[in-house]
Amino acid sequence: MGTGHAGRLWLIGGAVAAVVLVAVGWFFLISPANGRTAGLTGQTETARTKVASLQHHLNELQAQSERLPEYQATLKNDQAALPTTASLSDFLRSLQLGDDSRGAITGITVGQPLERAAGATTDFALPVTVSATGKAPQFDALLDYLQNVQPRAVLIKNVQLASDGGTTLDGPAKLTVSLELFVAAPPAK
Repeated sequence: MGTGHAGRLWLIGGAVAAVVLVAVGWFFLISPANGRTAGLTGQTETARTKVASLQHHLNELQAQSERLPEYQATLKNDQAALPTTASLSDFLRSLQLGDDSRGAITGITVGQPLERAAGATTDFALPVTVSATGKAPQFDALLDYLQNVQPRAVLIKNVQLASDGGTTLDGPAKLTVSLELFVAAPPAK
């Protein structure tokens, strides 16, 4: 009887030891491995999401890169509109060449530059007064040239029109245009 009882004890003890061994293996080996696997799966999903976002951004940049010549042309126009030097002689020459077909400008006066601060940037404005004599179509062409044709950034501040003796503007008249010619601050060195 003792042997049967001892065999049963060994059997129960072996079963308990097996359960303890499985529990210890689960808590110390399998459970941490499952945790690491879950963490790596989460990181993989995060990386996939980030890759998709970066791929979308890369596609946008490639599309922008294809438009580089257009952007460079816009930059060139913008730099011509707001140069870093006054280039007053170029502006006056452009104004004179533009007026040759109209024949209206009779005088140009340039004042002292005015410094203008806008946020973190500083630019300068040259006050310019343009006097012209002619008829309304010539004045329309001159104002159109100043605002739309010539490349420099100008702000027309005031326009005065006076008839030369007549009561209507069908005849000769005098036009005075006060404007500001803009110049960007030179780049910091």
